[in-house]
Amino acid sequence: MNPDASDDISDRLDAMVEQVLDINQYDTAAIARIWTQQVNLDNIVGVVAIVELDPDVYVAVLNLPVVVMPVYGKILSLGDVMQLLTAVSETPSAQFALKDNTVFLTLCRPLRSFSEESTPAIFSVLLKGADEVRTTLRAAIRNYYQIKPPEELTYPEPVPPNIKMTPREMQVIYSILSRCKPEVQEIFRLLMEKWARAGYIVATTPASIVLDMPYGDKTARLAMLFPGVSEGLAALQPAGYAHPPAISLPWESLQKNKGFPKESVDLYQKMVKKIAVLRLTGSSAHIDMNDRFDGRAAQALLKAMKMLAKSVRPELVEERATSGPVTPDNIERTLTSCSEHVRAVYRELIENWMAAGGTIQSPRPGRIYLKMKTKAHRSGKFAQRPRKFNLVVLAGPRGKKPAHMQIGWDLSRSEFAAYLDCIPDEVDRFEKTVAALPGFERKGTITYLWIDEEFQMSHARLLSEAISRLKNAEEAAL
Repeated sequence: MNPDASDDISDRLDAMVEQVLDINQYDTAAIARIWTQQVNLDNIVGVVAIVELDPDVYVAVLNLPVVVMPVYGKILSLGDVMQLLTAVSETPSAQFALKDNTVFLTLCRPLRSFSEESTPAIFSVLLKGADEVRTTLRAAIRNYYQIKPPEELTYPEPVPPNIKMTPREMQVIYSILSRCKPEVQEIFRLLMEKWARAGYIVATTPASIVLDMPYGDKTARLAMLFPGVSEGLAALQPAGYAHPPAISLPWESLQKNKGFPKESVDLYQKMVKKIAVLRLTGSSAHIDMNDRFDGRAAQALLKAMKMLAKSVRPELVEERATSGPVTPDNIERTLTSCSEHVRAVYRELIENWMAAGGTIQSPRPGRIYLKMKTKAHRSGKFAQRPRKFNLVVLAGPRGKKPAHMQIGWDLSRSEFAAYLDCIPDEVDRFEKTVAALPGFERKGTITYLWIDEEFQMSHARLLSEAISRLKNAEEAAL
């Protein structure tokens, strides 16, 4: 190859990298160095790169072809591609584009640390993740067009459960099962079929299969089935860690559903603890799908869940609210229960959040919720759907527990609730501001700000500015 041709290829790769940086709002004028590796798929050029930006910031970039058409003799339309991309929606920092009958995967992710010697290893992990995206997409295409899988593929095509499903639910369930080993597929299918046969509800969220039950005029969720994230796909996510498929169960929150008798909840939890080793996180309990959890254990879990479902006392089920929360009176009663200093801090936050256009609710005295309402975004994973969640909770004193705030955390990295993964840099800035405030404490999955005399009005204003800035960033994000 002559030097001019080599330079042309290098310039082309650099241009592909800069395109991704531009889309993700990085200043390409700040590029200090680029490490690139060319990747070809069916003669279509792609690139994996690490970019050094001033001052001393490193970003991993992918701009790779993952499906070149025709694939299995098919040419996909843009509508087909958008529908199929739900199969890889668990890759929150990734974006996809269709150009010249090629589906490209692009990704731009900051690196926490970097050394030049680690470049090959980073490239290897990122390319492994891209290969898994390609495999998942091709499996989704085969399912979409009902194409018999080629002989050379060794991973199992999932058998759909024998239950009623909408086309959308069928696609989500297929996508989840296709990322699980045969034995896990069998257990998940058993849980769905037996739960539906017992007269209960099997449904889906964008990233999970859920097992629900009627609960008055609402439903109560008793389990969520997650496919897990492999090492390769984990490399493409902001959190960057792998975890196995899992069954997630509500745990502490069961005590809050008054329709479940306390003795039934206690018995249910004792039964579940005997069935499997639990991984407790916040208000949930997770059963990791490993060799110790088999079909027998799944049957035992179903028996415990059915027992709990049948124990509901309809006369104790909370009725669905027919009107909005009685916010003004409850806010005043909450503030009255606080010291003068805490009242001043809380009023500062409430007034500024209202001025920023935020939502404030207080369904009952003792807690005031500063809620964030988001739009649907093209970027991120969880941010692709509109959300409404508690950003800050202002809690009054209760018993021995003094007044305090609870702050939404891991909003761009949480395994199941990264509602702001469309703006990870702004979330990181917000968390750094909060962590520097007096009274900051992380306890399990809950983030506290304890309000004592050390927490001054200047700190309240810093927090007000931080939550308003986060809201503005979400509104401006694509």
